[in-house]
Amino acid sequence: MWTTAELSLDVGTPVQASAIPLAAGSVHASKATVFVAAAGIAHQTLAKVLGERGGTLYVDPATVAAGTQIVTEGRTILSDGDAIEATAEAWHPDEVKK
Repeated sequence: MWTTAELSLDVGTPVQASAIPLAAGSVHASKATVFVAAAGIAHQTLAKVLGERGGTLYVDPATVAAGTQIVTEGRTILSDGDAIEATAEAWHPDEVKK
């Protein structure tokens, strides 16, 4: 004998978020330190973490806007204001790949 059920889960109101690679941020509690690339300079930024799934980190878009270039390699040796030579690579959140 099999039993079926219909479930309904309230997950709340959707919020706007910017998706970045999880490896691009150093997460501590509800904040992530990321380096943003702008005009050949790396800028250290502290962003509020809104969530995480797979290899994707979701942060407050007021801090890291959509389309912002994020440093993903070599960030552990960077300091705020360091000159960098950025190479843009396509990246998509894990949900898009499925």
